[in-house]
Parts: sequence; C-alpha cells; structure tokens
Amino acid sequence: MLFGQRFLFVVSLFFFVCTIVLAVHTWAPFHRKTSTFTLFCEAPSHDFGVVHRGDTPVHRFVLENRGNYPISLINVAAGCGSCINVGDYTQSSISPKGKGFVTLQLQTPSAEGKITKVAVVKSNAPVVSYMLLTLSADIAAKE
Repeated sequence: MLFGQRFLFVVSLFFFVCTIVLAVHTWAPFHRKTSTFTLFCEAPSHDFGVVHRGDTPVHRFVLENRGNYPISLINVAAGCGSCINVGDYTQSSISPKGKGFVTLQLQTPSAEGKITKVAVVKSNAPVVSYMLLTLSADIAAKE
C-alpha cells in the first residue's frame, strides 16, 4: 500500500511540474510581445541644407527606449554603402526610459543636387525591430 501512495504522489508531482512549465513557456513569449518594446526617435530624419561637394557633415540621432525592457542595437547599416558612413552607436543595452544614439556621416564626393540617404537600425525589439534614419542635403559645387 505504501508503494502505491508514493507512486501516486510522484505521478501527481510530475504532472504538476509539467503544468507549471507549460504555463510559463506559453505565457512568457505572449507577455514579451504584448509588453512595450518601443525604440523611438523624435527626429528620424535630418536635413543638412546646402552642403558643398566633398564635405562630410555628421549628425547624431538620439534614440529613446519608451518600453519596459532593455533594448539593444544589433546593427546599424547604410542603405547605400558609399553614401553614408556609420559612426559610433550605443553598444550597450538601452535601459527602459533611457537614451542611446547613432552617429551618421553623409559622404558627398560625387553627389550633386538634392539627395536623401537612409540608414537601417536593427534592434532586439520583437515587434518592430527595424528603424530607418534619413539624411538629406542639397549638394552644391565647391567654389
């Protein structure tokens, strides 16, 4: 009789633990996706105005984590490799309500007229993981 009670206890304990593990695994991803992971840039585009050909203007974009979880910038890449240089950017996690940055440099050696170039910021935010940052300028010939 004692063996039967122990066996019943172990089986009940096993099913209880399985139920808890299953509940945690199904609830956690849903919770992370419905909780706020928001990377925000108040000014995602910057216009340098008139720039002389050959100049390399630089702009620093400020990013804000408006969510409840830390966000990491995984990669920053230029949409056009020869037109934008990616400078430094926040390498550590941006804490909730914290701020980070991305520095971009516009290359203008052969450009002429109005140009607009884009850089892509990839983060670990699960819902919207990409952000576009835009640089524009009116390139004039050097006098």
